[in-house]
Amino acid sequence: MRIPGSAIVTTEMRTHLGQPLSLRSLLLIPCGLGLALLLVWPRAPLAAVMRVGPSPNPFDVVAVCLVLLAVYLGARHGSEDYSPSSSLQLRDLVRFAPVPPAEIVLGKGVFGVLHTALLLLLGAPFVVASLAVGGADGTEGLRVLAVAGAACLCARMLGLLVLVVVRGKPLVRDVVLVPLLAVASPIDAVVARTPRAVGISVGVSLAVALALAATTALALRGMRRPDA
Repeated sequence: MRIPGSAIVTTEMRTHLGQPLSLRSLLLIPCGLGLALLLVWPRAPLAAVMRVGPSPNPFDVVAVCLVLLAVYLGARHGSEDYSPSSSLQLRDLVRFAPVPPAEIVLGKGVFGVLHTALLLLLGAPFVVASLAVGGADGTEGLRVLAVAGAACLCARMLGLLVLVVVRGKPLVRDVVLVPLLAVASPIDAVVARTPRAVGISVGVSLAVALALAATTALALRGMRRPDA
C-alpha cells in the first residue's frame, strides 16, 4: 500500500542528510548551546571573568538559545537554503511530477517532524546539564523542548511558504523571513516557565504551522497553472 508523502520524505532525507552543508548546519545546536552553557556556568573561570552584574540563570540562557537556534534552523531548512537550486527543483516537482501539492507539503511536513526531533536530541543534553544549576526540574526541561520543537516546525512551514511565494535568492528570502521570525520566536514562554504559557505557545505554533502548510499547498497548486 502506498503511503501518501512517502516519496517526498525519501527525497527530503536524501536532500537534507546527503548535503555536507546541511549536515554541518546541525552542529549549530551543540556548538551554540555548549558555548552558552560554558559562559554562564556557575563559578567557571571564564564566566567569572566575563560576568558583569547578577549572574544569568544557566537554564534560562540554554532554553532561550535552543529556541532561537531551533527557529533559525527550522526556517533555513524549510526554505531549503542548504539545498542548491531548491526553488527550481520544487517548481519542477510541482509541474512535472504526478504528486498532488497537498502530498508534497505532507511529505515535507513529516520529514520536518523527524528532522526537528533530531535537532531536539542534539540540544537535549545541554538542557539536562543546565537543569540543576539553573534551579529547574525535568518537567521544565521537557516544556522547553516542546516549545522549541513546535516553534521549529512553525518556522519550517513559514520558510517553505516563503520559498514557494518569493522564489528568489536566499538573501531575498531572508529579508522576508527574519522580521517574521523575530516577532514569532516564543522567548517569553520559556522564560515564564509556567505550564499555561508553554501550552499556549505550543498550541499557537502548531496551529500556525498547519495554517502555513495549508496556504503552501494552495500556493503550490497555483504553480501548476501554465502561466504560473
